[in-house]
Amino acid sequence: MPSNNAAGATPLTTNAGCTGNPYTNVGSSHGATEPYASCNDASTGEHTVWFKFVATSSAVRVSTDISPAGTLTDSKVAIFSATDAADYNTFSIISCDEDGGSVVGSGYMSVLYATGLTIGNTYYIQVDGYSASDMGTFCITVDDLTSSMISSTATTCATDNLQIPELNNVDYTGWVPLMDESSRLVALVRNPAGGAGVNYNLDFLTFTEISAVTVTTGPVRTSNGQPYLNRNFKINNSDGATNVQMQLFFLNSELTALSNASTGAGGPAIGLGDLIVTRQTGTACQANFNPAAGTNTVLQPTAYGSSSGLSWLEVTTPGFSNFFIAAGPNPLTITLEKISAVNVGSRNRVDWTSATEHTGDFYELERSLDGRNFTKIGTIDAKGSASAYSYWDNSPAIGRNYYRLKMMEPSGSFSYSEVVSATVSDASAFSIETFPNPVTDALNVKVYGNAGANATISLTDVTGKVISIMSVKDNAATINMNGLAAGVYLLKYSDSVNSTSVKINKQ
Repeated sequence: MPSNNAAGATPLTTNAGCTGNPYTNVGSSHGATEPYASCNDASTGEHTVWFKFVATSSAVRVSTDISPAGTLTDSKVAIFSATDAADYNTFSIISCDEDGGSVVGSGYMSVLYATGLTIGNTYYIQVDGYSASDMGTFCITVDDLTSSMISSTATTCATDNLQIPELNNVDYTGWVPLMDESSRLVALVRNPAGGAGVNYNLDFLTFTEISAVTVTTGPVRTSNGQPYLNRNFKINNSDGATNVQMQLFFLNSELTALSNASTGAGGPAIGLGDLIVTRQTGTACQANFNPAAGTNTVLQPTAYGSSSGLSWLEVTTPGFSNFFIAAGPNPLTITLEKISAVNVGSRNRVDWTSATEHTGDFYELERSLDGRNFTKIGTIDAKGSASAYSYWDNSPAIGRNYYRLKMMEPSGSFSYSEVVSATVSDASAFSIETFPNPVTDALNVKVYGNAGANATISLTDVTGKVISIMSVKDNAATINMNGLAAGVYLLKYSDSVNSTSVKINKQ
C-alpha cells in the first residue's frame, strides 16, 4: 500500500505509465492535521494515500482515470507543493479534481492539470476516495503536458462536449481544471480569495479551426483587418466571481497560423509575448468576434508558458464571458534569455540576462516560501538593451526560497519570468563565496558559517602548478589575478575542519 503520510510518499516517475492497478487506499486513514483534496466537499479526507514526483516540465497532467479499472472507482486527487514533507503546515494545494474522468466507469475517477511547476522540484499528490466507502486498487500517472491533452474538437458554441467541474467547497483557493468530455484541458481557473464564486461552468467553447497545417483548416479570422486566434472561449460562473485568475490553452500550430496571417498581410510576426486577451461582456456565446456584441476590455497577460506543442496565457479577469486572443497593439518589450538562482552561504543570488529591453523598463524581483504566493523584495532599473543582472537577497529564509521577475514597462504592462529557487541551509553551515567569477583583476573570497582554525587558500592552474598560497584572515581574502593568463584555475580552501574547491575563470 502507498504511504499513509506525505513524508513517506511513494515516488512516481513522470511519463512512465501505469498498469495492473498496483496501488490501494484500503486500510488507509486521514490524519488530523493532514491536508486534503479540498475542491469538492468540506470534509477532512477519508482514506488518503500519498505519492511524490520530481517535475520534468512546468506543466503536468495527473490521472487515476486509467483502464482497465481497479476496485476504486470514485477518487479525489490533489497536487501540493511543500517545503518540508514532514510538516503539513508547509503544504500548499496547487490543483484538485473530483469526477473529471472519462475512461473508467461513469467518469468518477480524477484527472487534473497544473502549470507553474519548477523543474527539478518535488511535488506531492494525495489520492482519496470520494466517500468513506470508496476504497480499492487503482493506477495513477503523472505526465508532462503535451498538445494531445488539449481539447481539439472543432465546435461552435457547443455545450454537449464539455464537463461541468465538481466543485462545491467555498474555501478552496487552488486551480480548477475545465475539461471537455474526453478529459482534455480547455482552461484553468482559480479564485485566490475562495468564498462565493468557485463554481465554474464551462458552458461554451468555440474552436473554429483546429490546425493551420491540415487540409481542413480554413483561413484565420479577422476583425477590422486584425487577425485573431482561431480558438475562443465562453466561460460562465453562476456565483458572479470577480478578480479570478484564468489560464487559456491553445495549440502552437494555431499561434503559428495567426503569425502567418499577420505577416502575409504585411504585419509583424506574432509570438507568445505579443498576445493579449479581449474580454467581451454578454450572456450569449459569440462564435466569432463582433465588436458590437458587448463591452470589450483588454486583459494583459500576467504570465504565459509553453509545453510540448501547446501554449497558454494567464490573465486576471473581473468576470466571465467571451474571451478572444489576438496580438496587442503594444507588445511587451522585455524578454528574458535566462534566469537562475544560487545559494551562497546565508545569502541567495538571482542572475538573469535579458534578450530585449528598452529605457524606462524595470524589473521587480519577487520571493516566495511556498512557490505560489510572492512578495516584492527589490526593484532594478533596466539598462536599456540586452544585459546581464544580479541581485543579492541578503535575508532569505532558511530552506527553499522561490524567485521570479515581474518585468515592468512604463505603460504599466508587465509579464512574469519562470520561477527559480535556491535553498539556504542552516546559517551556521560552512560555505565560501568567490567573486567576481569570471574575474579580470582581483578575486575576492569570503567564508561563511563554522570555519576551523588555520584557514588557507591556494590557487593552481590546470596542470596542478601552485600559483599562490595565502592565509585567510577575518573570513576573507583577496587574490591578485592580474597578469595571469586567461583560462581555468582551481581555488582550494582548507582549515582544521573544512575543505572545498571552486573553479575560477580568468578573463
